[in-house]
Order: sequence, then C-alpha cells, then structure tokens
Amino acid sequence: MNKKKWTLVIALVLAAAITVFFIVKKHSSDCDEIEDYYPYEETICEEDYTETGEDLFCNYLSPKDWPNDDFFHDMVEEYNAFALLNGLKTVFDEWMRFESSERALELIQHADVERLASPDLRELFSRYIMLGRQLYTQGMDNTDSLFKQFYFCQYQLDSTLTTRFYIDRYVNLTEEQYDAALDTRSQTQELLKGTRCETISSENINSSDAQKDIKMILKRIHKEKDFDKKCSYTMAYVYHVGFHHTDFSVLDKLLNDGRYSPQLFFLWRIWRCGVQLCTPNCGPSTWSIIPNKIYNDRRQKIAEATLRHIVDHRNDAVAINQFLITAAQTNILRDGQFPLGNESFTEVYYLGLAPTTDDSE
Repeated sequence: MNKKKWTLVIALVLAAAITVFFIVKKHSSDCDEIEDYYPYEETICEEDYTETGEDLFCNYLSPKDWPNDDFFHDMVEEYNAFALLNGLKTVFDEWMRFESSERALELIQHADVERLASPDLRELFSRYIMLGRQLYTQGMDNTDSLFKQFYFCQYQLDSTLTTRFYIDRYVNLTEEQYDAALDTRSQTQELLKGTRCETISSENINSSDAQKDIKMILKRIHKEKDFDKKCSYTMAYVYHVGFHHTDFSVLDKLLNDGRYSPQLFFLWRIWRCGVQLCTPNCGPSTWSIIPNKIYNDRRQKIAEATLRHIVDHRNDAVAINQFLITAAQTNILRDGQFPLGNESFTEVYYLGLAPTTDDSE
C-alpha cells in the first residue's frame, strides 16, 4: 500500500474515532443531566439500626453562630426548645410502643435543659423530664394521676412554645402573602410544558410517554440554576408523578444544597416520608425503624440555610415563618392519628399526597 493510501486510511480512522468520541461524550452529557442525582441510599436504615440518646438529643443550634441580638436569640431558643421537646416526645412514644422502661430511662438522661437560655423553659422542661423518669420507672402499671400530670406538663410546654414563638411577634404576614410566596402554578406550567401525560399513575408509569415525561422533567430540574425555581420545579414534579413514583434523591440533593427556598420545609417533609415508607428496613409499621436522627440532620440543614437567608433579609416574613414551622414540626412518631401504622401516613395525607385509587392498585 502506497503512502497516499496509508495517509487516507489513517485520516479515516481518526475521523471515525473523533466522531465516536463526540457521540459518546454527548450521550454521557445527556445522561449526566438527567442522572447526576446520586443513587438513593437504600441502606439508610440498617437492619439493626437503633437510635441512641445522643442521636435523639443532638440537633441543636449554637447561639455563637448567629448575630447577637434579641431576634436571633429567639430563633435559636425556639429551635433548641423544640429539638428538646421532640426528642422527649419520641422517648415517650417508644416507651408506649415497646414498653421498655430501661431503654426510656437511658434515652432521657441525654436530654439537656442547659441548652436553653430561658429560666422558665428550663424549669418547665425539668419538670417534664422528672415526670417522665417517674413514669418510666413505675412502668405501665402506674397510677392515672401520674399520667395526668405528665400530659398536663406536655400541654403546658406545647402551649408555651407555640405562643412565645409565634410569627406575629416578629413580622406581619398575611395568608395571601404566604400563599403567593408558595404558589408554584407558573413554574408547574413551565415544567410540564411539552409533557405527554396529564398525570402519571400506576397504570401508565411504564408507558413510553410517561417515561419520556419523567426524563424531560428531571432534566429540566437538573439544568435549572435558580435554586428557588428548582425547588418549585421539584414540588411540581412530586405532585405530577405522585408520591410513590418520586425519586426522593432529587429532593435530598436540594435539602443538602445549603441555599434557601420557602419550599424546603415541604420538600423535607415529603422526603422523610419517602425515606420512611419506601426504604428497605424502615417501613409503615408502628414497629418499624424510624430514623429521626437522619431526618433531623436534614431539618437542621434547611433551618440553618433559612436562618442564613434571614441574616441578609431581616424583613423576609415568609422565611421567618418557614424557620419557625421547620423547628416546630414533630418527629415521626409511632402512635398518633393513624391507627394502623406510624405517623408518616398522616404526614403524607396532610401533604395532599395520599394515593388515589389508581395509584394504590
């Protein structure tokens, strides 16, 4: 073969290699745009997972990390007070389910009232903890009188925290303002533009059109740079595809982002229900593993992101409200309004994500 032919062959091989390279590169790029979300961690609840007292009572804010004024002192106090109360309610909840006084007494010893700055709150929490110790020591055969004292003290704590850290103390926020800030109708229309399925259900989830829609929606969420819009897109995605068809890793990435959106509070609630109900080793039962430590780690991240936003936007009434309700939201409990399982069911219902007849089939 002469020199000209060799040159032509080499040129053709190089051209083919370059073409293949760019085709693969484009395909890889397209996949990254859609699948850049890390795979959902299916081992989030190990089979022998057991929360310790340190796990239940650890998600506090440090006042040193925030501006030294009355408003931020209140924000930190509110967050820490509810972190303490939620942990104590979880101890009682587990005691009622498992009837283990030894475990309840071990857990409650990690509750530290010194995390609080207010003397009256420290005193009220100390009484609640003392009554809890008496209750767990005596076991289920204790008198009704002790139960009544315990419940009344819990009512006092709930009432005191709710009235002390109420949004109207800090800013004026109307229902119309709040609804407008969380309104995602325009983002929903934008996100769903060009989709083929009006809704996605168990009946059509595997259809070609539904799969193309989901791929398109996730690509748009991934490519969006504006964080607030990205969160609104994700809310629209959840309600479009339905709770049981949601990729919860998409939500988890937003919760770990570090930026603020008023949607984060709701995305966090949806995400923790997704973890609880759709992850192996967790589950819907009152006997299931409920990793509130993991859920509260995310709660703290979005609370801190919200508070950082408030530092720079002191008059953002919606952000202040979102911080207050993020702090006050209860842990997922075993015993509650839903008689056949844990409270993740109730949470899904109140979020408007309860499955339809089609979805549940």
